[in-house]
Amino acid sequence: MIWKYLLAASAFSPVVILTGVRVGAPAVSAAVIGVGLAMAAGLLAVLRRGRRRSATEPLRVLAVSDRGIDAAAYLPTFLLPFLVVNDPAVRDLVVLGLFAVLLVYVSAQTDLLALNPWLFVTGRRLVQATVDRGDGLSEAVLLICSVAPVPASQGTDGSHVVRLVGSRLYLSEAV
Repeated sequence: MIWKYLLAASAFSPVVILTGVRVGAPAVSAAVIGVGLAMAAGLLAVLRRGRRRSATEPLRVLAVSDRGIDAAAYLPTFLLPFLVVNDPAVRDLVVLGLFAVLLVYVSAQTDLLALNPWLFVTGRRLVQATVDRGDGLSEAVLLICSVAPVPASQGTDGSHVVRLVGSRLYLSEAV
C-alpha cells in the first residue's frame, strides 16, 4: 500500500514545488521546494521497485479504463488553491500542507491516483484494468504503462506481461 501513497504524493509534487517558488523567504522557499522534490521522487521509487522485481507474470486484461483525460481537470482543481496564495505565510503553508496530506490520502484510496502529471512527462500513464484472476473471477488493478493494453474483448487474448509493484499495482514490461 505504501507504493500507492508514494505515487499519490508524486502526483501532487508539482503543486508543492510551485508553491515553494511563490514563497518570498528564501529559506522557507528552499524547504518547500525540497519537500516537493522529495514527493516527486516517490514516482521514481515506484518505477525502480517495479523494474527490480525479477519475476514477471502475465495478466489477462479483460477491460481497460484510461483516466488520462481527467488530467486536464487536475490543473484547475488541484493547482489553483495552492497558487492563488501570494507569498504565503507560515500559517498558509501549514493549511496548504494539511490540504495536500488529505489529497494524497484520498488519491491513494481512489482512482484519482491516475492524475499524475509526472507519468505523462515520462511518457507513461496509469490505467485501471480489469484482469482475470484465473479462478473465474476478475479484479480491478492499476497498471503503469507506456501504451494501454488491448483487452481480450477487442480480439486479442488480452495477455500482458507485468511486474508486481505492490498490492494490485503493476508495472508493464512494455515500459
